[in-house]
Amino acid sequence: MTNACTDLDDLNKYEGIITDEGITQNTSSTSKGPRTSDVFFLRLDGLDQMLATYNKEQSYYELDSRLNVGDKVKVYFKSSPYSDAPNLSTYQIEKDGQVVLRQDEFKGKEMTGGIIATFDLP
Repeated sequence: MTNACTDLDDLNKYEGIITDEGITQNTSSTSKGPRTSDVFFLRLDGLDQMLATYNKEQSYYELDSRLNVGDKVKVYFKSSPYSDAPNLSTYQIEKDGQVVLRQDEFKGKEMTGGIIATFDLP
């Protein structure tokens, strides 16, 4: 599990155009075995990461309605070596100078969800 008090200045930052977005499934390891959950993801032009976020209520309407293919966004994240797996270390997403996903939402999901774990990779 990552540090819930991460400073945005210590993270990777990327600004680009959304080329794909939506909901996909992510499998993580838990103490009770593998667990599959829906996560919201986006891909940016020129970035070899599938940025993603988990919501324990599995409700992604707000993100899905505010983030669209062709939108320019700025993201703060920790890089993952797996370009085709959801990178759940996405801390903040900004669009048009407005924060769409805040770091404190990430911290809340990190502390209560415990879903940031090992991915079931091919």
